[in-house]
Amino acid sequence: MTHDIAGTMLAALDDAASGIRDRAAYCPDCGSHPADLCDGDADRLARADEYDRLAAQLPARCGLSALLTGGA
Repeated sequence: MTHDIAGTMLAALDDAASGIRDRAAYCPDCGSHPADLCDGDADRLARADEYDRLAAQLPARCGLSALLTGGA
């Protein structure tokens, strides 16, 4: 995997996780739920956390640890 492809994958994971969190912040169902988090968003936020974990592991697993430090 090239640095460009890995960088694109990391950006996509970050965008996806951010989008999930942004949508959950404005969810009307969460606001009316006793725990302030509806079941659907609880599942989606767990998935966003998985995306974050994958993004943290991806560079090292693909031999591209320089992406973690911003190197080329």
